[in-house]
Amino acid sequence: MWLITTLGLAVVASLATIVFRWRYRLSLLALMFWGATVAIFVDHLIGWWEEGGSFLQARTEGWVESGPLLGLLMAAPVLAVWIALVIRR
Repeated sequence: MWLITTLGLAVVASLATIVFRWRYRLSLLALMFWGATVAIFVDHLIGWWEEGGSFLQARTEGWVESGPLLGLLMAAPVLAVWIALVIRR
């Protein structure tokens, strides 16, 4: 589910880039989320290929057991870097 969460954030950032006409470095935010989405997709694909099982999981076996919460926690550093870049501008 963290793949779906990150994909949703990438789509929202891309739409925000279009709506706000390239202000606030939203294109950079969208690029960072799309990069994270591709990385998570490759990770899921390799895990599915080697271990089998389901491609998307709602529960994880790590510290954070909720898939959507994990996706939001993974988005926090991306947003922090983006905010720092916008403020620095």
